[in-house]
Amino acid sequence: MARNGSLVLSNASAAFAAGVFPQSRLQLIDVGPNTSPNFISSQLGFRYWMRNGVNFTGNSDQGYVGQKYAVNSAGGQLADLSDMVLHWSNDLPGDLGPDRLRFLFTSSRDAAELSGSHSEEGLEAMRFTPVDEDAVNVGVGDFYAGNILFPTLVVEPTERLHVLDGRVRRAVSSQL
Repeated sequence: MARNGSLVLSNASAAFAAGVFPQSRLQLIDVGPNTSPNFISSQLGFRYWMRNGVNFTGNSDQGYVGQKYAVNSAGGQLADLSDMVLHWSNDLPGDLGPDRLRFLFTSSRDAAELSGSHSEEGLEAMRFTPVDEDAVNVGVGDFYAGNILFPTLVVEPTERLHVLDGRVRRAVSSQL
């Protein structure tokens, strides 16, 4: 599939094998030990609406940040109807990973810290974990640190919305 006006950047020529095409305006391909073109460009998670954005592929996985244009039943783009998308996917084997979408905050690095913003890992604020083809569980809190403290109890979010420390504050309308 031709994608004129697109740019592919990669650390290996295998990324430019036959059958591999730019999946968006900018595609960054990090080639690891698996040099199969299907895994290099992670085409199994690709969707045709990934046009105006940045596509990240590597480690047999994919991410995309960009616009998703609405289309009609024939696949034609509808004017002025767009969503902004943060997308992630996994490819076979292990179709659901767990490959998480995580939000991390970091500050100055301290090699002695095992968790939190000063650690190499960073402070995890939230994670999204696919559990099957129809559901993603959302965890609020530092599940990475929870796994260090309680490795047999805290693994992944177990509910559609899982707050690690169990606290949620409800705003009262008179306080708004």
